[in-house]
Amino acid sequence: MVEAQLRGRDIVDERVLRAMAAVPASNSSASASGAAPTRTPALPISGGQTISQPYMVARICEALQLTGSERVLDVGTGSGYQAAVLAELAAEVHTIERIPELAEAARERLARGGLRSRPASMSATERWACPSSRPSTESPSPPRRPVSRRRSMSS
Repeated sequence: MVEAQLRGRDIVDERVLRAMAAVPASNSSASASGAAPTRTPALPISGGQTISQPYMVARICEALQLTGSERVLDVGTGSGYQAAVLAELAAEVHTIERIPELAEAARERLARGGLRSRPASMSATERWACPSSRPSTESPSPPRRPVSRRRSMSS
């Protein structure tokens, strides 16, 4: 997969190529077919989400230019594939998933993956750290028209 799908498509960072080889993409897919996610269409996982193609994971990791000393936050764990690859490249990876079923499946997948390193933490939460940042279930109100504060000269 590394030669044909990545190196053959312009991924040149050797650290990224080694990390991609160390993390089997087929273990990250929850598809019924069990096929490795190497084809063009994204494979579905639970929660109406899809797993990123290995090429996209590699492209993102290469663009980050990680040296191995970084702390990385991976938002949207999904299957855990991106987090597993990042864990091969950075000193510390924290990953968060808002869909509990996905977070649990990723946690189990990462634990049994036999990876050299694992993400340092993972959480599934529907609570938000700051109450004022909670997403609203209401439709947004239309903006109010500003009230003119200008006084007329005749007053």
